[in-house]
Amino acid sequence: MKWSISPRISALALLVAMVGCGTTGPNSDLRSQIEENRELWRQLGPASYQYGVQRLCFCGPDAIGPVRVTVQNGVVVSRVYTESDEPVAANLASLFPDVEGLFEVLLDAVERDAAQIDVTWDSVTGLPSEFFIDYNVGIADEELGFRIDEAPEAS
Repeated sequence: MKWSISPRISALALLVAMVGCGTTGPNSDLRSQIEENRELWRQLGPASYQYGVQRLCFCGPDAIGPVRVTVQNGVVVSRVYTESDEPVAANLASLFPDVEGLFEVLLDAVERDAAQIDVTWDSVTGLPSEFFIDYNVGIADEELGFRIDEAPEAS
């Protein structure tokens, strides 16, 4: 007896094999969303802007904010606490990134296969206006989030 495989079955087998080779897991769709929104921000966002951001974490007040981040030509030039106008200490500055840095935090969470990542996107600019990351549901107090308190304004 001679066996033959129809072209349709061959095509279906190839499709199933190709799907199995891609990025999978609970955060694979999120990576695409991050990249799409990042590209939208890069197209529409100004090179010079300021915005207000607050970290959502179990941290001391100096590590939470809220902080106004000022960016000129793609470079952060200042970070000040909005309530006091005091500058953020140099050792805490990296805790309050520019908008591009927010995308990096999200991509890092995807790479680390965080247990939960919830993001609210600004549909016009692609900005991640609020997000929450739980890296490991079995560990308490390692969660991290960001909320944009003041939308980016061109400066």
